[in-house]
Amino acid sequence: MGLFAYARTYAFRSLFQVIFHVTFKCNARCSFCFNLKELNRRLDEELTLDEVKRFCRTLPQFDWLMISGGEPFLREDLPDVLSVFATHNRVKHITVPTNAVAKDRVLKTIPSLLKACPDSSISVVLSLDAVGKLHDEMRGVPGTFDKVVSLADEIKALKSEHPRLSFKIETVVTDANIQVLDEVIEFVEGIDPDLHILDLERGAFADWRQEFPASYGIEKVIEKSYAILNRSRGYASLNEHAPLLAKVSKAVQASYFNILPRLVQGERVTKCLAGKMTLVLYPRGDVASCEVLPTVANIRDFDYDYSKIRSSDAFRKQIQQIRANRCTCFHPCYQTVNILFSPKLLIKSLL
Repeated sequence: MGLFAYARTYAFRSLFQVIFHVTFKCNARCSFCFNLKELNRRLDEELTLDEVKRFCRTLPQFDWLMISGGEPFLREDLPDVLSVFATHNRVKHITVPTNAVAKDRVLKTIPSLLKACPDSSISVVLSLDAVGKLHDEMRGVPGTFDKVVSLADEIKALKSEHPRLSFKIETVVTDANIQVLDEVIEFVEGIDPDLHILDLERGAFADWRQEFPASYGIEKVIEKSYAILNRSRGYASLNEHAPLLAKVSKAVQASYFNILPRLVQGERVTKCLAGKMTLVLYPRGDVASCEVLPTVANIRDFDYDYSKIRSSDAFRKQIQQIRANRCTCFHPCYQTVNILFSPKLLIKSLL
């Protein structure tokens, strides 16, 4: 997909990003996980591959698939799931996170993901919140830190054989690791990923505003994020199908850091496009316009038909409430989409 297709998406504000939590099965116990209460429960109710296929056939073509969980690599048919989106929806960029606890399984599966999606770039996202024991404590599994470092080295070796593969490291900044943030950044710089992201811990959502749960000031996080972004390669694999978009992506991320203090304070800076250009699908088929908001429908109740869900009273009401209540959050997945599809903010970012 070239720039013309992206321009078409830009003009018509059609579906751009889907976040699919492929499973609630997980082998970690992160205290800050926003799906913590759902993990390892009712796994027999999760969508089958055939159900995913039925739903994907009703989705339009879209550009960006973000996989989540649980631990995505614990879903045995993960390559087949990604292949469905790549085939039916022509998805061009896919991100897949991992805690690296099942390191050998992750490493074995990555080539299968690339084979299953021959026209897609794939970014594997490793979680690294601290150096050594503190990371293990934050993730709830001893030995996880060593597995993350080892897996990063293995993925770098795979990259030389697979130019569509990139890898990112994501650090969730909390009160537990804010004091060692400089140490984490220096350590990750030595690993040399394509991109290192500092992500704020997510807070509860009330009165149409996402709360910031930590006690630290975010100024240091923003300052460090700018520095990391300036020396990063960004989503290098985007160059496979839209070289200019890789540069645009970095500009949009910088713009997000610029408005982040206002977002944390509950200010609405951009028009929110959640629901119109984004969709969240959970393992049991529940859907919402945004991860911050509650689910409003289940694809099983709408014959696995995206258009029926979009036109349902509950889904339309949620989108209307987002606009009417001036819903605010600092969720990067949504704010970067809002910036990207705001002509004013995008031009300002590029300049």
